[in-house]
Amino acid sequence: MSRKHRVRRRLRCFGHIVNLCAQAFIMGKDAAKTCKDLDSAYREGDYSRIRELWKKRGAIGRLHNIVRYIRASPQRRQFFRSIQIGGDLAAFDGLELVQSQSTRWISYFLSIGPDLRIVI
Repeated sequence: MSRKHRVRRRLRCFGHIVNLCAQAFIMGKDAAKTCKDLDSAYREGDYSRIRELWKKRGAIGRLHNIVRYIRASPQRRQFFRSIQIGGDLAAFDGLELVQSQSTRWISYFLSIGPDLRIVI
């Protein structure tokens, strides 16, 4: 079998395909460039650039920034836990904020899932 045929018949990881599709849906047409820009900003420690890149992603980007801000220190996490007050939303008390990451598509779902349940 020629190399060309082997490449065509290669089995691709389903999880990787789903990850690429989810990133394209969340990040838009330029998902690869956005992920590359985010990775370089994380390596450089340029947090203002990271915030701006995520802010361009709309509501998901803003949620990412809020979660990142709260999870940045133990004091903020403790304050977040202290304002979960019960009442009509008591079922959501004790939820932890999950930080999304670009290498795992499920992390976006896990990050957004609890927030969507609160809205619904």
